[in-house]
Amino acid sequence: MRTFNSARNAIVSIGYLAVKTILEFVLRTIFIKMLGNTYLGVNGLFSDILMILNLAELGVGNAIIFNLYKPVAEKNTEKIKTLMAFYRKCYYTISAVILVAGLCLMPFLEYLIKYDGEAIKHIHFIFLLYLLNSSLSYLAVYKSNLIVVNQKNYILNIISTIFEIGLVIVQGITLLVFKNFYLYLILLMTSTITCNFVKSAIAQRMYSEELKYKGADKLDKAEKKHMLKDVYSLMLYRIGDVILNGTSSVVLSSFIGIGVVGIYSNYVLVINAARKVLINIFNSFVASVGNLNADEKNKERSLEIYYQMNFLAFITYGFCAVAIFCLVQHFIKWWIGDGFLLPVWTVVLIVANLYIYGLNSISTMYRNTLGLFVKGRYRPIIGAVFNIAFSIYFAKTMGITGVFLSTVLTNLITTSWYDPRMILKYGFGIKPWKYFANMGIYLIALVSIAIVAKFVLSFIPQTSFFILFVDLFVVTAIFAGVILVFFGRTKEFKGLVSIVKVLFKRKK
Repeated sequence: MRTFNSARNAIVSIGYLAVKTILEFVLRTIFIKMLGNTYLGVNGLFSDILMILNLAELGVGNAIIFNLYKPVAEKNTEKIKTLMAFYRKCYYTISAVILVAGLCLMPFLEYLIKYDGEAIKHIHFIFLLYLLNSSLSYLAVYKSNLIVVNQKNYILNIISTIFEIGLVIVQGITLLVFKNFYLYLILLMTSTITCNFVKSAIAQRMYSEELKYKGADKLDKAEKKHMLKDVYSLMLYRIGDVILNGTSSVVLSSFIGIGVVGIYSNYVLVINAARKVLINIFNSFVASVGNLNADEKNKERSLEIYYQMNFLAFITYGFCAVAIFCLVQHFIKWWIGDGFLLPVWTVVLIVANLYIYGLNSISTMYRNTLGLFVKGRYRPIIGAVFNIAFSIYFAKTMGITGVFLSTVLTNLITTSWYDPRMILKYGFGIKPWKYFANMGIYLIALVSIAIVAKFVLSFIPQTSFFILFVDLFVVTAIFAGVILVFFGRTKEFKGLVSIVKVLFKRKK
């Protein structure tokens, strides 16, 4: 049942994100034509700033979702009520903290924006709309996590798809007719808040008994203390991860210029199209892995799944990294023109960060589902310090390429080796040598594939946009061939194949 639920969630997630990605590219094209690169840069900058402000969430969600796995599996309604009542109080507080922090930041916005041309008017009002969009969403979103824990993510994705389609159509028409950035943002805010409240209402209807807070027991002091300890540890992880992965636009805007942020945001759109699909696929497995890890008897099976998940991350994120590296420059050129291209080495570092992020995400999944929140809690802070120092130094000495080099170096120095070691040592009681050996083999294979694919593509004339489909076929064939020849007999590959076979038999 776990496998079936994970697969169903993954399939719906892919469908939802395929629709969303197409619509985002259509809307981005209209945005660039109607408003220009400076507004695009502001859009990217403020999105990253709000990611930083969302530090107020501080890991509360992951801590409580982890604590929900067991009572949901045991159908302990009273315990679920207690946790959800506590959850609601936390998220109401988070909403207020984000709003206040954002208002305090507003007087200093000018220091974060280095204009390449004419300054944008009413920048504070624009930021306020972004801020309200983020803050008010927390008032409703907490209930939908019960749907996630019960492995029914597909319901949330269907709702999101409906709202995404409607939003893009209305925003596109608004930009074409009025060329007004403020209306564009008001529509975004209205859609986001309405969508979250609809999800909340559906969760309320599906789990009405669990969401009856009146008369719910309060968390006892010992449990509350333990949970707050987990939240504190997750807060440190959250701070480190956001500073590591969410500050590129802020650094680029402050040291290089807001126009560069706009150019970079187009690459982000391409990369996020792949990243979001993969995140949703792997998120579809989180509840299943959480339920598996909730029972000590499943440790051996859980370890097998851990290695299989890492192999799956290598295949999926590795393929996306190679494909984007080989195709993205030609895609950007045919889509919006030569003036929106970044240097090749910058692209190499951007896709390297995508691949590293994918591998790290498996360790994050297991850290959260095993409840290893306290172990290694200061590692993210060390990483954040490294990243800030590297970013400032390399931005001044190397420009835009240096900003992304700093993220790669910080990941390699801190996260990429420490988190897997911690999980294998404290979660499974084994040494990490097999993991590191696998990662080394995967890296050699990936670099080799990228070099061969790039060499083969150099013989294909890039005479039209549709040649990109030929390029993609070539990259896919080379990647699939290498995987089948060199990894087809591995235990991890056979394990994934057996899971696919089970799914097909179930459908029949």
